[in-house]
Amino acid sequence: MNTLIFRAKSSTTPGLAESGLAMMALFAFLFGCPQPSLAQETAKAVLVNSALPPCAVKMVDPTQSGADSDKIVEILRGITKALADHDFTGMSKFMDENCSCYNEHTKKLVTGRDNIIADVKTNVEAEEHRLKVPPIEYTVDHPYVRVTGSDTATVNFVLIKKIGGARPQQYESHCTDVFMKHDGEWKKVLFRGDDWKQVK
Repeated sequence: MNTLIFRAKSSTTPGLAESGLAMMALFAFLFGCPQPSLAQETAKAVLVNSALPPCAVKMVDPTQSGADSDKIVEILRGITKALADHDFTGMSKFMDENCSCYNEHTKKLVTGRDNIIADVKTNVEAEEHRLKVPPIEYTVDHPYVRVTGSDTATVNFVLIKKIGGARPQQYESHCTDVFMKHDGEWKKVLFRGDDWKQVK
């Protein structure tokens, strides 16, 4: 079994610049400044990001069929790492602007990259607020990449999410992603989302 492990960005030990920004924003938030909303949002973003623990990303035994399948595996890895990093802007770079996602939870089709990213961000924040702790690990389990022709690829895999804390939990999502190649670049154009099921 081949397992590739990646460590998402950790901000548990912020650098001097980040620490200084957090202190200035917090000072402005507590004692007032000409732009209180900006200070509040900056302080909140920096301090919350600093509190996030590192999240590992694993890719287990990818199976590839067809030309460019290795590139699809790299994109899938990039998307998962962006999710682990809470890097929603980075995640959007792997999607076509007309990408569509069927939300298994709401039973609705979400169309447009920006709408999908907003939906993903809302769902992630709501879940972490409910669980009180973010994921500690994502595993892309046995992804099967099939490239059809020269410009279409389908990937089937199980995405496993582990939650830490006092009551560890594990969730699985059975995923099907569709990618298309345009002007030499592969982008995700269709996928199913938000069908997490607790298995442990």
